[in-house]
Amino acid sequence: MEQIVECLIAGGPQHGAVRRQLWDPRHPLTPALASGDGKVCTAAARRPAGPYSNRFLLLHPQATGQQILAMMAMLVMRNAIHASCN
Repeated sequence: MEQIVECLIAGGPQHGAVRRQLWDPRHPLTPALASGDGKVCTAAARRPAGPYSNRFLLLHPQATGQQILAMMAMLVMRNAIHASCN
């Protein structure tokens, strides 16, 4: 069963962007996307965001530690906001 997932991007030209895309949790591959500079951002973390939703942290190959930590904090904050609304 496909679901729409949120992908937060760390590093690269789309740093800080949130993309939504279809993902099938039964399929073994996690989401990935090509950034504006042609490099592939791959999933580094996944957090459940409800019974039928997930959030992924996608890393650009040249993401800095500071960029990764900032987006990890955003991932946690978005989950906390979602939990308080339900």
